[in-house]
Amino acid sequence: MATKHLISLDMMFILRSRKHARRMVANYDAGFNEASRRVSCLGAESDVELQAVAKMAECAFAIWAGLNPIIAVHWGESVDSGYDVLFFYRVDVKETAMENRFLIWPLGKNDIWRHKRERFDVLVLVKSAPPLFLMAGWVDAETFESKHCVADDEHPLRSGTWFMHERNLRSMDHFPF
Repeated sequence: MATKHLISLDMMFILRSRKHARRMVANYDAGFNEASRRVSCLGAESDVELQAVAKMAECAFAIWAGLNPIIAVHWGESVDSGYDVLFFYRVDVKETAMENRFLIWPLGKNDIWRHKRERFDVLVLVKSAPPLFLMAGWVDAETFESKHCVADDEHPLRSGTWFMHERNLRSMDHFPF
């Protein structure tokens, strides 16, 4: 494991991420962010833990990049503008559990790829086992668009999910470009 890409997230950011996640789930429940809710998969819009760990991953990436997560990460009441952190490029952080191996584009967002694609430049895979977060790799949006795989019925991911195996991502040693 490349320790220079392993971030141990401070409890302050863990607690702040959990608070933000509770607020976002409450906003979804209240009918806010309806466009985002429509493309949500597998109940993600009501999963506080999933929302919290995703926000923690954004914080971990910001710290890895030498940025202050309080400033660099979107903490507002509405969904972000299409990217999570601005670090040379518009970065969309994709989180998965430490034991998983895939950078995933959410199944519910396949139909809006072109629209979303205009709002970020790079996808970064961050693997999590809070408080530890590993910057596993990255891919530019154009490469993901042309080289992603699509899960079939035999794949462990839900059929139709777009993904790249982490071995096909670029090393964080070479970020950015």
